[in-house]
Amino acid sequence: MTIFDPRLELGHPAAEAEPHIRVTVRPVGAVVPPPRTLRSAVYARDRQRIKHLGLFGAVHQRRTAQRNGFDNVVFTSADGIVSRFISRIAVAAG
Repeated sequence: MTIFDPRLELGHPAAEAEPHIRVTVRPVGAVVPPPRTLRSAVYARDRQRIKHLGLFGAVHQRRTAQRNGFDNVVFTSADGIVSRFISRIAVAAG
């Protein structure tokens, strides 16, 4: 789900806003997905609590991981603390 205002201009971000909601759907994946490999990357959104359409950095990190043989990427802070995943995963202790 994305909240956006199609009339909002970058030159006037303080203008009155009229937010719209955009919902994206896709088919459900396998009930039990196969094991995944993750690559870690230091990355943080500009505003941690706000998701937005500017996903270039996150998608770039995911693309880099996949081009290097990983299934996905897990984001960490500069000191190694896991901050977020692009998709849901389960971690199994073994």
